[in-house]
Amino acid sequence: MGRPVAQRTGRCAVRVPGLFRGAKETSDSESDRPILPDRSAKVRLRISVGVKIGEDDMIVEVPTIVQRIEESDDESPSAAILIEPPEIDFLPEPIDLTIEHTLLWPAGGGQLELPVRIVEINGPRWKLFASGPTRRLQRREYVRVDLHVAAVVKLVGEEGEIVSAFSGVLLDLCEGGTRCLPRGEPPTVGTRVLVEFEGEKKQLLQCPGIIVRHVPAGKRAFSQTALAIRFDDPEQHGDSVRRMVFAQQLRIRQVR
Repeated sequence: MGRPVAQRTGRCAVRVPGLFRGAKETSDSESDRPILPDRSAKVRLRISVGVKIGEDDMIVEVPTIVQRIEESDDESPSAAILIEPPEIDFLPEPIDLTIEHTLLWPAGGGQLELPVRIVEINGPRWKLFASGPTRRLQRREYVRVDLHVAAVVKLVGEEGEIVSAFSGVLLDLCEGGTRCLPRGEPPTVGTRVLVEFEGEKKQLLQCPGIIVRHVPAGKRAFSQTALAIRFDDPEQHGDSVRRMVFAQQLRIRQVR
């Protein structure tokens, strides 16, 4: 990966410090011959934006679909990956075609990561070439950013009914989940929840999920325990959360 969105992470397999959460630090397998996504596969393109947040570069991930794979030949030693043009109208700068980006897609409960060069972005498709080996991560990862957003967390019963609710503050956010500081006694791990918060355009986002663990919140927090919540469907509000994360990154950059 060349340059680029980012805040912190627990463990990661990328260069930018504190950028992702949810993946192991090392890949469980690597091969000299890149593994390529299948035709019509849903993938994510991690784009290096080229905007700085302090000392870190900034990146964003956008979803797209593989249209087809062009096999290698004498003129082109590596196969070309043709993808649908992703939605990038919110980026502050044009895509840099001189640096490396990353293609990601799910596989076997984890995620495959392929470094790529974007060689063509005009017309009905983008053309990419692999620029390194494929890495297999044991868990899927998402771009995550620190923030401070008011939220309401509703506890969900066995029949899907709302049994109670409490207010809280989202401490960080990504498409895959959030870390929430509750006002009051934290529910037990394994509790089903519905997390409600406001997106960038004032729309109400309602993300069903589950509390996967309790984490220390810090001495200055109004609660000693924060909730790590995994969303059931990262794609349900994926576009809204991505834009929210990206906007927060820009705000962090302006403050610094």
